[in-house]
Amino acid sequence: MSEHTDSSPPVKPRYSQKQVTLFAVFLVLLVPGLIVLAEFSARAVMSMVYGVKGKSYGIYSGDPVLGHIPAPNTYNHLTSLNDRAFRNRENVIEPKPKGALRMIAYGGSTTFSYNLPTEKTWTYLLQRRLRERLGGQTHQVLNGGVVLWSLSHAYERAKREIPVLKPDYVLLYSGINEETNALYLKASGPGIQKLVVGGKFGVPASNYIASSWLHRNSLLFKIFRKYLVPFVENIFKTGESGPYSGEKPDVYVLTNYLKVLDSFVALARRNDAKFIFIIQSGRDQGPGMRRITGYSVKGAEHLRPLGVKVIDTRDMIRRYKGKPEELFETSIHYSEKGARVFADYLFERIFGNP
Repeated sequence: MSEHTDSSPPVKPRYSQKQVTLFAVFLVLLVPGLIVLAEFSARAVMSMVYGVKGKSYGIYSGDPVLGHIPAPNTYNHLTSLNDRAFRNRENVIEPKPKGALRMIAYGGSTTFSYNLPTEKTWTYLLQRRLRERLGGQTHQVLNGGVVLWSLSHAYERAKREIPVLKPDYVLLYSGINEETNALYLKASGPGIQKLVVGGKFGVPASNYIASSWLHRNSLLFKIFRKYLVPFVENIFKTGESGPYSGEKPDVYVLTNYLKVLDSFVALARRNDAKFIFIIQSGRDQGPGMRRITGYSVKGAEHLRPLGVKVIDTRDMIRRYKGKPEELFETSIHYSEKGARVFADYLFERIFGNP
């Protein structure tokens, strides 16, 4: 028997090794190329739709202590910041004219008023009240609010600005974000309890999402975070999930808050500024809302014996003739009507008959 042999010719590959390699290199370069193209295209659209002459896109820059901080002469799809990184239409008037009043308002998103155009925020409207009712066009109310920032964040910024800008008034509308700061501190290392027990107060979390390089520099990343991972929206919910629940502020978070308040007041007074503390309010009065607004309630109780002027927005809501929910667009952020009512109430309490 003869041995069988396969005499079929060898199959020739459809593509040569060189072609396969070139195609693989093409794919490797295609994906980042498309990402870069999409990034530049998105920025071009952003500039055409929201661009402000003389300002660059992206309102935050990196900061070694805070993680991120508002950057001067910048803009995003919400607003633009002035030459001192405040949310104001005009730059800081320098030198401050004789007889002009300068106010700086610090806080989180309820001060920044992310849901409203700049000219409808309570800080802008308060400035307009000053100019209309006190006379003169050089009074300024500078909006130093930053979304999600806690009192510790605001105090760190204020330490850099108050000694330089020498405001006549420092307005503080802050307290709702204290637990958020505590949660981020826990995620990054020593939690708020360990810090407070160790006598260390006023530590701002530097690991917020806005502090990441990608978030500060990539428009695509921001879009991804906004629509696919709605993390910020979940933080704003006032339900009972998470480590903080009930209607009373957490003892360690509150202790840190009160200690930083003392430092804030001392900073203002050293620089001859009048410190005005504003108690926060929300649309509903459930346990979660009472807890997060309770930090400012406790803060007012702490500051009144020290001679600090306290303004209570709960009184404003009680005085309002319409439905209280008309004053809020979200659970904690004022509506256009709410911002107008708030600005009038502040002017009355600061400059009118108390």
